[in-house]
Amino acid sequence: MIVSASYKTDIPTFYGDWFMNRLRSGYCKMVNPYSKEIVRVSLDRESVDAFVFWTKNIAPFVKHLPELHSRNYPFVIQHTINNYPRSLEFSVVDASRSVDHVHRISNEFGKKVCVWRYDTIIFSSVTPAEFHLRNFADLVSLASKLARNSSCVLSEPLTHSIIGPRPFNGMGVAMIVFRD
Repeated sequence: MIVSASYKTDIPTFYGDWFMNRLRSGYCKMVNPYSKEIVRVSLDRESVDAFVFWTKNIAPFVKHLPELHSRNYPFVIQHTINNYPRSLEFSVVDASRSVDHVHRISNEFGKKVCVWRYDTIIFSSVTPAEFHLRNFADLVSLASKLARNSSCVLSEPLTHSIIGPRPFNGMGVAMIVFRD
């Protein structure tokens, strides 16, 4: 089983100690979003093939990565680095600090561990297309040597859909993956 930890909640940033306590206990509990049933999920090494961590700030979790590694758990870090203006992301770590964290992790655990994400691409008065072209190019020059893969997610309003209404409140999502 691949455990996608923190897709909706940034566990590495806010709940790393909790996660490690659950890992050491060998299980966690989660609420099934469909049935609302509480499910026990085994986190022992035999049950887990890998962890995927989604974050905008890996720094608080870096201290736990050697333990994950020593327990032989494979892991991937999906690290979003957008370098958006503070008016859009006022609480996110500065891009250069994030790149430094990814660099440190890549040096210790290999380039395959980190996936740099430039998402969601938001077009606005402060982030027009020209901003993204310049910003992405600047970030590529910083991050391209650090991560093996990168991905971008573009958000755009849908005016109609052949397959019917979408569960994204009228927003469509497209993903482009760039690989070496």
